[in-house]
Amino acid sequence: MKRARQLGWIAAALTFTWFLVHTFVGGAEVAGPLRASDLPMSVMAPAWMVWHMVTGLLLFLALLFAWAAVKGARDAMIVAAAISAVLAIAGLAAAPLTGAGFLALPQGFLFIPGAVLGWIAARGMGQRS
Repeated sequence: MKRARQLGWIAAALTFTWFLVHTFVGGAEVAGPLRASDLPMSVMAPAWMVWHMVTGLLLFLALLFAWAAVKGARDAMIVAAAISAVLAIAGLAAAPLTGAGFLALPQGFLFIPGAVLGWIAARGMGQRS
């Protein structure tokens, strides 16, 4: 159980790191220029809103991993790992589907460690040690 909780903490720390990168680097590179763009309001406003929704989701996901690690909550760890897996799949699919490629859109790869660590942690939480 101790190792499972440690893995959960690592997943939380990684996800919190992505939250910080998304907030501060992404804010400067994406959200600010998006808001200042000449895109039609019907395109810019939803994209800007989604950027902020992802910011909140990343913080929530980091806190969920941490809470699951503290409480040894297997079900919560499974949910956090599943959310990470869905975000990884969506991110990995977006690169070829948009034609942007992985160099321009590598974000999907960032969720793989959290998904894997979360699944391993959840599995360890299901065992008594």
